Amino acid sequence: MSQSTSTRGVIMTTSLSEPIDEPRLARAVQNAWQTWQTSPTRYTALCATLPSLVIDVERAVRERRGDSGAACRAADRCAADLYGLVRTVAKRVERVDLSLLAADRALRAAEAADDPLRLAAARWNLAQVLLSGGQAEGAETVALHAVRELRPEIDRDDLDALALHGSLTLVAAIAAARRGERWTAQDRVRSVEPLARRTGERNTCWTAFGPTNVKMFAVSVAVETGSAAEGLRLAEQIDHHHSRSIERRVAFLLDQAKGYEQRRERPRHAGGDRARSTRRPESPSGRAPAPQRARASRTSDSRHRSRTPGHTCRSSALIPAPGDNPSHGLGLLTGSRLTVAACPSNPDERGAKGQNMRTAGPICESV
Repeated sequence: MSQSTSTRGVIMTTSLSEPIDEPRLARAVQNAWQTWQTSPTRYTALCATLPSLVIDVERAVRERRGDSGAACRAADRCAADLYGLVRTVAKRVERVDLSLLAADRALRAAEAADDPLRLAAARWNLAQVLLSGGQAEGAETVALHAVRELRPEIDRDDLDALALHGSLTLVAAIAAARRGERWTAQDRVRSVEPLARRTGERNTCWTAFGPTNVKMFAVSVAVETGSAAEGLRLAEQIDHHHSRSIERRVAFLLDQAKGYEQRRERPRHAGGDRARSTRRPESPSGRAPAPQRARASRTSDSRHRSRTPGHTCRSSALIPAPGDNPSHGLGLLTGSRLTVAACPSNPDERGAKGQNMRTAGPICESV
C-alpha cells in the first residue's frame, strides 16, 4: 500500500515496505513551509500533501527510536519543523484545537531533538496558539520563558538565536498590548530594533524576523492599544513587500484597515493602491472568498469592540486574499491517529455560513 504526493516538486511516497528517505523527507518539509509562505495556492497544495508528510514523519520518528542519537535527533528535528507548519495551517482553517495539539507535538519533538533553536521556535508557536485563544498572559509567559532559555545561544551571538529572541519578544509585546500594557508593549518592540538591524531579514525557523517585521509589529501594537493615528503614520513608512511571508503581509494590511476603522476614515489613495497591488500575486482572483472576507471583518471588529463600540471593520476593502479556498481537505492528528478532515467545496455542504472559511487567531501572527 502506497501513497504519493507532491510538494513544490518533491514527491513523497508512503509505503510500509520502503524505508524512509530522511534527507528527502526533510526537503519536503522545508518545501512545504516555502509553499505556505510564498504560494498563492498554498491551501490547495498543503491540504493535499500534509497528511502524507505527517504519516512519513511519524514513521521516521518511530523507526529511529532505537538508532544512534544523531539519527534519532534528525527525525525529531524534521517532526518539529512539520508540526510548526501544521500548527499555523490548522489555525488558519479555524481548527484551534488541532493547532494547539500540533504546537504541543512540535514542542515535544524539539525537546527530543535537543535543539535549542527549534525549542525556542516551538515555544513561539505555542505562544501564538495561546494568543489565538485569548490567553494573552499565558502567551506572554511562554514567550519570555523561551527568551530566558535561549540565553546561552544569544550570548554566543548566534544570528539565528538573535532572530528568535526578537520574534519571541514581539509576541510578548502583542500579549502586553492585549493586556492593556501599552508602554511595556512599545518598549519591547523598540528593544528588538537593534537585533533586527543586526540580523537583517532572517527567516529562522520560519518566523520571518527582521526590520520589516519589527516595523509591522509597531503598527500592530499601536492599533491594538487604540493609537490608530500613530499606527497609520508608521504604516505609511513600511514597504510590506519586503516581508517574506504572505500571511504577515495580510496581517499588516488588516492592521491598517483596523486603524482606518478606528478613525472612521477611508484609506488614502496611496494606501489603497498599495493594498490593491498585493492582490494579484497573492491570489488568482485578487479577493478572498466572500465568507472569508466577512469573517476577517468580524474578527477585526471583535478585537476592538471595547475601544471602538459600534464600529464594524470593513477590512475587506484593504486586504489581499490569503490564497485560494482552504477547504479542500487537511490531514491532521487527533490523539495519536492521523485523520483527514475533508471539507467539501460546495457551500451548501459546508453550511449556510461557510464555517470552515473563518479567519482565526491573532492578526499579528508572523506566518
